[in-house]
Amino acid sequence: MAGIVGTLASIASILLNVSPARDVWDINKTRSVTERSILPYCMMMVDGANWVVYASLIDDVFPIGFTNAFGFVAGSTYSAVYLRNCWHDKRERVRRDAWRIFAGAVSIIGLMATSAVVMAVVWSSTTAADSIGYFVDVFNVCLYASPLELAWKVLRTRSTSGMYLPLSITIAAAAALWATYGYLTSDWFVAAPQSVGFLAGLAQLSLFLRFGIADNNQPSEGQALEPDGQSGNRSSPGPGDGADAGVPAAAAGSGERGSRLSDGSEVRNAPPTSVGSPGSEGGRGRGGGQLREPLITGT
Repeated sequence: MAGIVGTLASIASILLNVSPARDVWDINKTRSVTERSILPYCMMMVDGANWVVYASLIDDVFPIGFTNAFGFVAGSTYSAVYLRNCWHDKRERVRRDAWRIFAGAVSIIGLMATSAVVMAVVWSSTTAADSIGYFVDVFNVCLYASPLELAWKVLRTRSTSGMYLPLSITIAAAAALWATYGYLTSDWFVAAPQSVGFLAGLAQLSLFLRFGIADNNQPSEGQALEPDGQSGNRSSPGPGDGADAGVPAAAAGSGERGSRLSDGSEVRNAPPTSVGSPGSEGGRGRGGGQLREPLITGT
């Protein structure tokens, strides 16, 4: 029974690991990271590496070792693509933060691997597995707590536009399967954090029940993107707006660069802006910020 559940849990986790592939493909194709963050990809990389270290200490090659090795490779690949393309971003803060997050992720992985080797040599593999297991569990619980920010945005905007229902279902299912596998094998380092993850998945699904499924590809009503990526409220001029402002109606409705008032002064018309950005994934809330589904992966 444990073997079947473990295999199903492995398949669900791999599906989660490949879910960001479309976003990463868009980043590589457009050479732009837009409003995306490297943090989810680095989290996937660190989480996979942590569980690989734990699996090597308890001799669990499959499903824990294999599944999380895949997650580590996937997270590393996504991070590399992001870092390569963030250099095209004119915002220095984006480039600086991306490299800092990546450096922190690599440092955590190095510390975990070194600690595991030292403890296994000085004490025993069992002692090392227990110590690493506690750390991995704390890290996993932090991952499952990460949707709290997204949940707050959903409650504030009363829209699930930044969430993807199939992904939320897969997250809850994967956590439930891994928790079951942990109970069946009496591995509480696996069962405990995944139980928390299952509850977090149910919390995400409850938001869909409360607010329904939103259109992920449309910004909120009354919102438009400015050229610099920020959002602002724009109101379309009414039929009499041009006359009220002292601008001839023909000039107000035309596509000319500027028009003149009755006193001869010139009024500049701003060029039209387009709604949305190419290659962007997810919807936008009423505050204009992009809401994205958090990536919670791993065993």
